[in-house]
Amino acid sequence: MGRRSIDFKKDQLDAELERLWKRLQPLVVNKMPLDEPPPRSTRFGSPLVLSRVHWVRPEMVAEVSYVEWTPDGLLRHVVYLGERQDKLATEVRRSRPHVDETESR
Repeated sequence: MGRRSIDFKKDQLDAELERLWKRLQPLVVNKMPLDEPPPRSTRFGSPLVLSRVHWVRPEMVAEVSYVEWTPDGLLRHVVYLGERQDKLATEVRRSRPHVDETESR
């Protein structure tokens, strides 16, 4: 997902981080659950160190807002809006970009 921000007040943020930590603990795995590793070098400065990543099974769904997908497959200007318990992770797909008909003319 790239670097992110969270749109909460301090007390809400602390409570949400604690809740997420507890929800993620049963999902922890030792091996990366991705077919392809994430990019190790990014425009954000420090490189991704895979040995420092905490992997979990992809079973939770979060709702986020974002400006765009970057050419390297990251979300730009991401804001965490909350967990979606009404959707299964297996149902989630990357949304296609919306093309405005007036722009394509």
